[in-house]
Amino acid sequence: MKRIWSAVLLSLALAACESPTSWGRDLVIESELTQATADSATVQGAAGGMVVQGVYLAPGTGYTLRAWYDFVGPEVTVYVEAREPAEGGTRPALTGTGYRISIPFPPGTYAVRVVHRDDAASAPREVATASITIGFN
Repeated sequence: MKRIWSAVLLSLALAACESPTSWGRDLVIESELTQATADSATVQGAAGGMVVQGVYLAPGTGYTLRAWYDFVGPEVTVYVEAREPAEGGTRPALTGTGYRISIPFPPGTYAVRVVHRDDAASAPREVATASITIGFN
């Protein structure tokens, strides 16, 4: 009887979480221009998810930020990438963009890395690592 209840509880817990197939998709990113001289980021666990805040130094003006994550076991990597506008119009200049990303995530303890890169071909820059705990809502 104890095993049946364990299986039922596990099934309910998995049903309450978002589908694992949705993990790793693009994230909504809030951003604004800021005065900064270096890339940086912080990660905090919160009830029902995590919050990543940072500054991205883009290689020029007119870039927009895109963010996504990969999740393998207890390890999460959050990627923030600058995308050049399709119409061009960028000027070479280091431009700081502050950002905030809220990521819904199941309760647990995770090792999180935040990585910045200028495009898919550029070398990634690890800007933060943290061990966080996410609680229930």
